[in-house]
Amino acid sequence: MILVFGAPRSGTSWLAKIFDSHPDVLYRHEPDSERKHPEIPFLCSDERADQLLPLAGPYLRSLVDVRTLKAAGSLPAFPKAYCTGPCALVRRAWIYGARAAEKVVGKRSWITIPDFFAASRRADVRFVMKSVDSMGRLNLFARAVPDAKIVVVLRHPCGQVDSVMRGLKSGYLAQAAILAMARMEQAKRRGLDEASLRDMPLEQQLAWNWGLLNEKALEDTEGRANVLVVRYEDLCVDPVGVARRMFDFAGLCWSESTARFLDVSSTYRGSERYFQVVRNSRRAAEKWREQLEPGQIDQILEVAGQTLPGRLYESVAEVARAARD
Repeated sequence: MILVFGAPRSGTSWLAKIFDSHPDVLYRHEPDSERKHPEIPFLCSDERADQLLPLAGPYLRSLVDVRTLKAAGSLPAFPKAYCTGPCALVRRAWIYGARAAEKVVGKRSWITIPDFFAASRRADVRFVMKSVDSMGRLNLFARAVPDAKIVVVLRHPCGQVDSVMRGLKSGYLAQAAILAMARMEQAKRRGLDEASLRDMPLEQQLAWNWGLLNEKALEDTEGRANVLVVRYEDLCVDPVGVARRMFDFAGLCWSESTARFLDVSSTYRGSERYFQVVRNSRRAAEKWREQLEPGQIDQILEVAGQTLPGRLYESVAEVARAARD
């Protein structure tokens, strides 16, 4: 089992699709948003994690069975060693047909995508799941499945905040639950409460959301050999090198299908949509420099510099000055 976690708008979809491009991977896109567990919260304290440990492992393993269009039919669809010939053609047609049906009838849970496993290849399949809902409960999930390989994705605070702000303005994203942060231990130790967070400008609220959520994830997984932290910017600059490192960590051999996908997905020159895994990766990593005002950058970096994940971007002051020049 390979689990990819990150905050929203951190590059998780592209990174997860890099794994999905491998012919032996069975991929599920955010299945925990489709099948929620009523007893497992999005923000999990250490005390609560101890209590929920017996539930978390079975829950995570059950997510492989989530075959909704969102979870099992995300695009692009890649050739798979366990689904070949006519079955592969039928599955691809099924995905596009299901997408067309959803445009007519709306999202329906009964629209599902078959996997068409070849029984002889089932033992070779690696399950990969991507989630943007579970960064606040890695203290539970990392312990529940100690044999899993976990990749945690971080994006530069300015890049992530800029992308979230554009989502809020465009209507693609719902208003973030900023005040939920006040319940986090990472907020309490800094004296942050609902009133102080509510009074902050949006840029600072979102920067604290970036800092506290990523800080909790890093603290929850500190010292675990089965956890790899990847910076989105490093992946953008060196897609093949970072992808090879991730595959080595996860125990996957290199794939020509992955090499082709990286070449296409990191050098795209056409128009871009908000939710899209095919981009010009270097431009995507630096786009915030053009989008944010100098004052916004200063506010975001001032907050980020007070947090643990901010240390992974040691030259934040340098970056701020460069963006203004």
